[in-house]
Amino acid sequence: MANCVSATLCFDLQKCRQNLARALEIGNKILSQAADKAEGVEVDRRLEPGEPAETIIRIAQDEDFDLIVMGSRGHGSMKRWLLGSVSDHVAHHIDRSVLLVK
Repeated sequence: MANCVSATLCFDLQKCRQNLARALEIGNKILSQAADKAEGVEVDRRLEPGEPAETIIRIAQDEDFDLIVMGSRGHGSMKRWLLGSVSDHVAHHIDRSVLLVK
């Protein structure tokens, strides 16, 4: 029985590693494409694990950012209330200036 559990865990661990590698690949591709569009602007790209809003807040505070610039998808208030919004959460839970861009 222990061998079956071990084999199952190994299989799941391998699948998790594959999924993580794919997610990192996709994330880095998205960051590269966005950086390519930011002509004339110095871009610092970084892919961080964790819940997006809390990770942004933590890094901005730890590294003493003056301004956080974020995109806003323009969801209506009902959809934002149901699904939550990373930019809304950051704007309301940080002691830094936040610029939301539509």
